[in-house]
Amino acid sequence: MSLKTQAKVLRVLQEQTMEAVGGTAHIKVDARVLAATNKDLQAEIRAGRFREDLYFRLNVIPIFVPQLRDRRRTSRCWRITSWPSSRANTAAASRASSPARARCSSTTRGRQRP
Repeated sequence: MSLKTQAKVLRVLQEQTMEAVGGTAHIKVDARVLAATNKDLQAEIRAGRFREDLYFRLNVIPIFVPQLRDRRRTSRCWRITSWPSSRANTAAASRASSPARARCSSTTRGRQRP
């Protein structure tokens, strides 16, 4: 996101008003923002590519999700229980052992789904 766009987003979050394109009237905005990135925002701030004030405005409740390659068991369960994408995969999916499916479903019990 460009620095100019970051400034506009920050203004909307702070003042809770915005102006429509080509308009002159201010529109009241009540918004909640859920933002995600694959970049290291601290490094982006140091490099001058991300506004520090916008970072602190967005970083209210940080949620860190490990990469799939770091969650081997979860990704294995996902492969076993995912929907097949072709007819060939349908036969393979139907042959998947039910104990494997049971293990995967038991590891996700008790977790809240979004």
